[in-house]
Amino acid sequence: MQRFLRLFRVHRDEWPAMLPVLLVVLTVNLLVILHYWPLFSQPSDSVFGPFPSKFHVSGFDALLYSMSSRWNIFYNICFRHPLLPYFLLPTWAVTRLLLLITGYNSVQWVLGLQLGLCAFYGFLFFFRLLRDTLLLSGFESATLVWLLLSFGMIMVSTAVPDHFIFSFFLLLFTLWLAGRRMASRKPMTTAETFWLFILTAGVTLTNGVKTLLAQWLVNGRRVFRWRNVAALACGVLLIWGIGKISFELVVKPDIEARTAAKQRAEKKPQPKPTAQRAPHHEESKSPFATYLRWADTQTPRWASLRENFMGETLILHRFHLLEDIGTGRPTFISYESAVPYAIEAILFILAVLGFIVALRQRLAWLAMSWLGFDVVIHFVFGFGLNEVYIMACHWAFVLPLMIGFLISRLRDWPRRLLTFMVLLIAAAMLAYNLTLIVQYLA
Repeated sequence: MQRFLRLFRVHRDEWPAMLPVLLVVLTVNLLVILHYWPLFSQPSDSVFGPFPSKFHVSGFDALLYSMSSRWNIFYNICFRHPLLPYFLLPTWAVTRLLLLITGYNSVQWVLGLQLGLCAFYGFLFFFRLLRDTLLLSGFESATLVWLLLSFGMIMVSTAVPDHFIFSFFLLLFTLWLAGRRMASRKPMTTAETFWLFILTAGVTLTNGVKTLLAQWLVNGRRVFRWRNVAALACGVLLIWGIGKISFELVVKPDIEARTAAKQRAEKKPQPKPTAQRAPHHEESKSPFATYLRWADTQTPRWASLRENFMGETLILHRFHLLEDIGTGRPTFISYESAVPYAIEAILFILAVLGFIVALRQRLAWLAMSWLGFDVVIHFVFGFGLNEVYIMACHWAFVLPLMIGFLISRLRDWPRRLLTFMVLLIAAAMLAYNLTLIVQYLA
């Protein structure tokens, strides 16, 4: 346990890189908290509370506020994020205690602390990955960390009550661990992979696939040994079982109770429950049917790549700033000048060059396999394609990582020149995106 806790100790030589990160994360979190404090600080007896209807920052959900204020499990949580409600039990307990003491709902402060810590340590493990595995200097590693921080949707994700920043931390921790094992030529143990799978898939199911890809690319054919396969199969069954139990014991009774209450309010006779009665609620559909409903074959792929997957992820649009597509934001918004497109193109080209020079690096292939998995989900099946930018925490770190591979292959003045150029881009994007966030939330 002490060895594990030492991983989270910030060393003296890491603070110069991480202090700016901490300041930005705290600033954005404080802006979100203060902006919504008048609306969210008053206790509510509602199941969802005022959060889903009042919280509007891009397309992010506020269900974590709801679950942390009045603990519950909702349908679209129990199968997609099966362990997330249980991770929030301490948050709910502290929030309830503070409510009894102060009379205010302090969920924003309690959850905001967790969001900030996950963001900070995600960036910290990314810094360690660049410095210790790619063998970049402290300044080069810090420059790429600041570049990642400057991405518009990454900055916003550090402070919104959604699950993405938890995924950000867990994925970067997994990537760091895989990089260490590759560098030392040691395998990821079955126990490590099992617990990482439980944690990552527990937050978001697709993260579990990335954990399995990490062990495969670290261990090679050893992943197919029967003990490893049996252990991971148990992990899959455990995640599925928790989701199923959550649905049967918490979600289903809650749906039935709310349905009965609505019928009584409308003064309609309640039909007798029968085993053969067809469900009328979307919440009663099978998870597979719900996933198919999220598929999108209509949204244009090229425009999504240009304006959302790369565009809004990296540089926020001034028009319809941080609006939700459910409240009037167009699916695609164009920049008013060519500068953002030029910056996107430069970063994309640098990342491609980085991957080319790192073709023999398994870490590069691991990161690209994760990115490829997300591309298949969003651009082939179309899941969440109309607001793909809010999922930037799942993949955006691949860009600075690939640029890191390119920097590591250069020498002398070309290396210093590229680092300085990346630093200028990071500074410009950080200032621009942070200014817009302050403008929206102030």
